[in-house]
Amino acid sequence: MIRLLVAVSLVFSLASCMKGSVGNGDGQSYRAIETDTIRTGQFWGINVGDPAQEVYTKVQTLRTEKQIAYLGIAANTYNDLSAIQTRIPFYNSIFLDEATATSTGIQIGFKAEKVDAIFLNNGAPLTKWPGINDFQHSISIGDSVSTIYEKLVAIKGVSVYGQKLQRLSLFDKNISKDFEPSMSTVAKWQILTTVTSNKRWQLVELNFSAGTLASVYYTLFENY
Repeated sequence: MIRLLVAVSLVFSLASCMKGSVGNGDGQSYRAIETDTIRTGQFWGINVGDPAQEVYTKVQTLRTEKQIAYLGIAANTYNDLSAIQTRIPFYNSIFLDEATATSTGIQIGFKAEKVDAIFLNNGAPLTKWPGINDFQHSISIGDSVSTIYEKLVAIKGVSVYGQKLQRLSLFDKNISKDFEPSMSTVAKWQILTTVTSNKRWQLVELNFSAGTLASVYYTLFENY
């Protein structure tokens, strides 16, 4: 599984800096060697003008061929806990934080329908959150994803921790799961492919308007 915040922060940094050379934080540098914007026709067999659900189905079929490592749903953020009750199982992670981002925001990653990792935004690993010894509703590594929402409801009632539920983000879409309806309401999806043997990988931004694909922005990167 991609480290929780790495993919999201990488996408944001790439989107804001497409020219020249950039470091990715682990000593590896990369540069954009090809870019293109598609406003008509196709990209990867995905048609500009297709509805979001149809685009998603095509992305699912391309997952292995294009070595898709991450599908991010940009700005898929909520301030109402009840709004994500049915959405959590469709994603690979959930980020929890205050209205203004903090270093102690919580990143919870899922794998095989269970909590696989918990980190603070500052990179500190946790085995459970909150870390209150006698609290019965902490989210712990190994918990079933199906229990997360009810635990969050209980955590919200504890004032010192409930403030971390002011901003609830579901960015990392689990491509093996069905289409999730809120995906039609966001303006951008972002795809990262894995690094190939020639050290190349891709960032693909799918831009939507009124629930249909309006354009594709493609960048090919090379590590060096």
